Amino acid sequence: MLFAGLMARSSRIAAVIYKALPPHWKQSWMYRAFVGEAIDLLKEGKTNEETQQVLWQRYAAEFTPGYSEEKEFTQKVIHPEPIRSAYISPARKTYNRRSISPAVKIHRVHAQQAYYEELLL
Repeated sequence: MLFAGLMARSSRIAAVIYKALPPHWKQSWMYRAFVGEAIDLLKEGKTNEETQQVLWQRYAAEFTPGYSEEKEFTQKVIHPEPIRSAYISPARKTYNRRSISPAVKIHRVHAQQAYYEELLL
């Protein structure tokens, strides 16, 4: 009966968190994961309110009105353009760029990768 009680308490807590998520974000596995985490927290001795607060901060806080991502995150996120591969399909046997040699193309890709790695550091 002990585990049935924990399951009942954790499913109620998980339902509150799951309902706070926007419809386009919800997936069925999320609810089950919330229940599992709630059970673990309750087994550690946390109260229902503490468990709900922990899960809320982890998963639902960013979906509440007034949440500002700019205030929460202090690091600048860089979205570099995708790096093009130097791989050429054997069926094609031609390069996308007019008459660039394979060595020059590979050099450009490596230089671009090094540039983006330098930006992310």
